[in-house]
Amino acid sequence: MKKFTQTWQTNWSKRLNKYVPLLVVALVFGSLGTALLLTSHATTPTANVETENGTVSAAASKVSDTTASGSQAVKFGAASGGFQANCITSPHVCGYPDATNTGVPAGTTLTTSGCITVTTNGAVIQNLSITDCNITVKANNVTIKNTRISGCTYYPIDYDDSLYSGLVIQDSEIASNCTTTTACMSFADYTVIRMNCHGAADGFKANSNVVIQDSYIHDLAVTSSSHNDGVQSTGGSTVTFKHNTCDLRAGGDDCFQPGPSDTGWLYTNNLLAGGPTTCWMLNGNTGTVNSTFTGNRFTRTFSCGAASLPGTGITWSGNYFDDNGATTNQ
Repeated sequence: MKKFTQTWQTNWSKRLNKYVPLLVVALVFGSLGTALLLTSHATTPTANVETENGTVSAAASKVSDTTASGSQAVKFGAASGGFQANCITSPHVCGYPDATNTGVPAGTTLTTSGCITVTTNGAVIQNLSITDCNITVKANNVTIKNTRISGCTYYPIDYDDSLYSGLVIQDSEIASNCTTTTACMSFADYTVIRMNCHGAADGFKANSNVVIQDSYIHDLAVTSSSHNDGVQSTGGSTVTFKHNTCDLRAGGDDCFQPGPSDTGWLYTNNLLAGGPTTCWMLNGNTGTVNSTFTGNRFTRTFSCGAASLPGTGITWSGNYFDDNGATTNQ
C-alpha cells in the first residue's frame, strides 16, 4: 500500500508540472482578451435593411404602413400557393388600403383652421383640421399632409392646374357630408397617397399627369339622380391608379369612368367593388386607348361583367375575382 501511494503521488506531481504552466498561460491570455474587449471602443457592426425594397414573392406582399420607415412594410399572408379570398371584407388584412392605413395617422395632433390660401412655391401644409372650408393652392410643388377637410365645400382643395403643378396630398382625409362636394380631388397635375376619401359625389376626377396610390374610396354621396364613380376622367393622359381600394357597395356606380379621349392610363393592383346597381366596374368607351389594366381584384357586385373597355391598344392581364381568384375577362 505504501509503494502504491508513493507511485500515485509521483505521477500526480508529474502531471501538475506538465499542465499547470499551460493553464496559467491560458488564464493570462483569456484575461487579456477580456480586458481588450471591455476597453475597446470599436463599433459593433450593424446593418439597416429595408426588406420591402427587395423582391417580394410567394405569400408576401408590400403594404402601406405609416408607422414603418419609408411608410411601407412586408406583409405575410397565406401559405405559399394559397389564395386569400374575400379581401373586401377587411382590406388591410390582405394588404389593401382601408380606414386603418389611410388618412391622418393615429396619434397626430391636428390644429383647427379656417380657409387657407397657399401662394408660396414648395410650401408644406400639415396637421390641420378644416371644416366647411377649403385649401386654395396658388403655387407650385405644394405638399398637403396629415390634414382632415370635412363638412361641405365644392372643392375641398381648390387647385388651378392650368396655372400650377406638382401638388402632393398624402396621409390626409376628405370627409364631405353633403352631395355638392364634386370629388375629393380634381383635376390634373397632382399626386395623392394614402388618402381616405368619402362623402363626395366622386372619389377623384383625374385627367392628365395624375397619380392616385394606396388610397381608400368609399361611401360616396349617392342621390336618386347621381352617378358616382371611384375615379372619373373627362379626357386626358398619363394617369396612374395604383393599389387603391374602391368600395362602392354602399352605393355608387363604376370604379372607373373614363372620358372621351383617355390614353396612357395604368390601372393596377386595385381592390374593386362596384356599386350594387352598376353594370361594369370599369366602364370605358372607344376613346380609351393605349392603356393598361393589370393585377386588379374584382368583387362580383356588378350585373354585366368586370369591365367594358372597347377602345384600342388596351392591355388586360392578370385581373381576377376576389372570392376565388378566377381570371376575369373584359
